[in-house]
Amino acid sequence: MKEKAISVLVIWLVLVGTFLSSFSISSISGQGDEHVETRIGTEIQISNASGDQSYPAIYGNLIVWEDYRNWSSRYDIYMYDLDTGEETRITINDYDQTAPAIHGNRIVWEDNRNDNMDIYMYDLSTGTETPICPNPTNQYDPAIYDDKIVWSSFGGIYLYNLTNQTEIRINDDYALFGKNPDIHGDRIVWQEKKNENYDIYLYDLSTGSETQITTGHINYTYPAIYGNYIIYTSSVNSGEFLIYLFDLTTGLEKQIANAITHDLRPAIYDNLIVWEDAENHTGAFIRDVYLYNIITDTEIRVSNNTANQIKPDIYGNRIVWMDDRNGGSWDIYICEISVMINGEEDGRGDDKDDIFPLLYSLIAIIITIVFIIFLVFIIKAKKKSTIQKEDEEKWTRCPKCKARLKKKNLKSHIKKVHKK
Repeated sequence: MKEKAISVLVIWLVLVGTFLSSFSISSISGQGDEHVETRIGTEIQISNASGDQSYPAIYGNLIVWEDYRNWSSRYDIYMYDLDTGEETRITINDYDQTAPAIHGNRIVWEDNRNDNMDIYMYDLSTGTETPICPNPTNQYDPAIYDDKIVWSSFGGIYLYNLTNQTEIRINDDYALFGKNPDIHGDRIVWQEKKNENYDIYLYDLSTGSETQITTGHINYTYPAIYGNYIIYTSSVNSGEFLIYLFDLTTGLEKQIANAITHDLRPAIYDNLIVWEDAENHTGAFIRDVYLYNIITDTEIRVSNNTANQIKPDIYGNRIVWMDDRNGGSWDIYICEISVMINGEEDGRGDDKDDIFPLLYSLIAIIITIVFIIFLVFIIKAKKKSTIQKEDEEKWTRCPKCKARLKKKNLKSHIKKVHKK
């Protein structure tokens, strides 16, 4: 019985593994012969104030950017809530606040109120502003994920943990050229020149290990990370960039685009990548926003205007960028995309943070646990039944008084109790 139970369990685990593998493959490779189409929604202007509104970042229904409408006080950080339609000024002082990033209810930016660039944070849930790194040196390139903030300073990559209020340096103490960090979960990526060229590096907070992602004789720059995907660029000629995708699961690198622009900083959310490119404007350096879908391996032009659309960011199915179509200054625009499979909207790429693969795995694990418990119950019940059967074979009842006796004692019982 025990051997049969083990065989049944092995067969079950193989079936569950096959189920999970087929789900994973379908999630990564798309839907086979199904017709996949990416649809671009209407472009909507978010800001229309005087002066430049530039370098937007988006999280959920919130968009932040640096704003020069109050030119007497220089750049400020502004926010727009897509749900309420309300615009809010986040910073109010006579110095520059630039390069905002947002995650959850927290906004971070570069701030020069102390005559050098520091990292500051604003918490929307409490309405409080906090200096994160008011160091006498300059701090640049802030990025935030949950309670972790990263930035660069004189070649060092630093992390501040809001929960335990500790600051640590991520790269080597002697590094002089680390910059442009990004973070997702426990993983931090950045570019660093340890030899003649810039390469992309990864640090895993959960393991404390650093990994060099790229090698070669060209510069790899502007990394961004989401889950197991890292994207970055390399400059091959003046004004021409290549965009690469690196899969941490497979260890494979793939070139996804050849972009013509001045300063390429692609962004990624889930399986969607956005960047700026001037490839559709022959003889004129006019840039549009482009989108690449990792699952369907397709590229599509998002913005279609004779002006410049640059510095895009993406969250879920929403893409934001800075746009100069109104002449004289930059404004913030947004559009929504939808991936259609056989005419129906695909759920992948929504605001879910990869919940469905985890959900399917959890369901399979729960079913397996229930199956094992059931199998153990069957084995115990069978064992109990066998013991009872064996006992019944050893015992009998007296035909005269119906007393329960061992068979070997029946004759002596009859002689002693029932002899006449």
